[in-house]
Amino acid sequence: MSFKKILLWTVIVLAIVTTILLAIVYSFMEIKLSSIDGKGELIETIESPNENYQADTYVLYGNTSDQDQVRVSITSIKNDEGIKDKTVYWLYPAGKALPKVTWTSEEKLKIADQTIDITDESTYYNWRKDKKLTE
Repeated sequence: MSFKKILLWTVIVLAIVTTILLAIVYSFMEIKLSSIDGKGELIETIESPNENYQADTYVLYGNTSDQDQVRVSITSIKNDEGIKDKTVYWLYPAGKALPKVTWTSEEKLKIADQTIDITDESTYYNWRKDKKLTE
């Protein structure tokens, strides 16, 4: 084989290996909100205006090298087959004060400076996707 063919195949193989390695690393780093459902110590519960849902604030305590995290989850109160402990907000590091959680309507929450529509997952807050924190 000529030098050009060997170089071309080397570049192609390196590109494929690099892509596979990046995909593996990204899959470990991309933690979905559902992965922390059910975790933490319950700190506060706030019911929605019509009492169909409750927003629960939890603290996930870190160990000596980790800082604390805060998550807010939603649970349906009146509908047994509805939402059960679904994380809609995840903040790390938690800071000294918990974020203020208020219902602005039956299906919308204001958590710190984030507005969360519990029916629209694109509005859920995951600190890992916050460009202000990662820049």
